[in-house]
Amino acid sequence: MRNNRRNWQKRALCVAVGMSLSLLALSSAYAQSDDGSVVGRTTAGATVTVTSPTTGLTRSVTADAKGNYRFPFLPIGQYSLEASKDGARVGAPVDVVVGLGTATTVNVGAEATALE
Repeated sequence: MRNNRRNWQKRALCVAVGMSLSLLALSSAYAQSDDGSVVGRTTAGATVTVTSPTTGLTRSVTADAKGNYRFPFLPIGQYSLEASKDGARVGAPVDVVVGLGTATTVNVGAEATALE
């Protein structure tokens, strides 16, 4: 009878561990990326602003000394991107689509481009 009880405890433990591992695998499947990013170049020190016309989301970053900027973790969708430095616009606003799990390159300035 003692062996039967230990056997039952071992089986219950194995089932519990198995279920825990299954839940862990399932939760990691739901943790996949549901966003994208925008990266690019502009005038060094310029403030780059990305705005979603549908949601109203607005984020701003300052370009580094080489003019590089990055907007990580943007919800997928359409955005307008513009840059300014010392109150003056740097190039025309650029429309960009942020795709799922991708980094879209957009250079803002004299030759503004959206590259996918």
